[in-house]
Amino acid sequence: MTVNRCALILASVAAATAGFEVTVVHADINGFNNLVGWQYNQGDAGTPADMPDPDTIHLTNLGTAQRRSVFNLTPQPVGPFTASFTYQVLNAGIFGCDYGATFVIQNSSEGATALGGADFGMGYSGIDNSIAVSLELQNNASGFYMNGEVRGSGPSVAPLSLVSGHELNVVLTYDGTLLTQMITDTVTLEEHNRTFDVGDLSSVIGSPTAFVGFTGSTTEGACSGNAANQFFSDFHFTSVPEPTALSLLVCGCAFVFKRRRP
Repeated sequence: MTVNRCALILASVAAATAGFEVTVVHADINGFNNLVGWQYNQGDAGTPADMPDPDTIHLTNLGTAQRRSVFNLTPQPVGPFTASFTYQVLNAGIFGCDYGATFVIQNSSEGATALGGADFGMGYSGIDNSIAVSLELQNNASGFYMNGEVRGSGPSVAPLSLVSGHELNVVLTYDGTLLTQMITDTVTLEEHNRTFDVGDLSSVIGSPTAFVGFTGSTTEGACSGNAANQFFSDFHFTSVPEPTALSLLVCGCAFVFKRRRP
């Protein structure tokens, strides 16, 4: 009886959807595209961010007390995803003359114009309904933060160095509960791996979709001409589509057929 019912349901679905293309929609971001489709925000009077090439943003430069953010203008699904980018810091050799950056997913009331505090705020502090993975130059660390609250310092990424001047490949993978981070130095091949227990991201964000992007800051100290240059390039964000009701139905019925085979 169960097999017959599944067969009838599948036949009905096939008839009802005949001539229609079933498309599973998920979002992709591929590169910075000269900031077309992006929102750049700046909360300081310093030299604005620039684009050395269409896929690279020079987010913070030689000025102090800088705070900047850049978010893609299309809200993305906050289910399972993979994000990857290359991060490079130049001119960060003077201790106290740099701070850091974050990768952010947020659903704040400011939308794509959201911008947090300078210095240890990394351009992220104060952005609500959000999560962030930091790259903290001051302490050579990387941490996980929520709702714009930056508390202390994240765990060290040693022996890898964020201020080596090397290009660092960063990959973040979220499976619906855990967020895994892998940072690889493209010169020394040293790696830093860590997993953060995020839980249900949509519950933290307060929405099934959110804005994706980066923030960055420099210190408020007396470091004129010596603050960190932070570059992001080769950014890709791919969400993993959730199973559709139709695909779940097909899988379920296939399981029933398999169980009933002699």
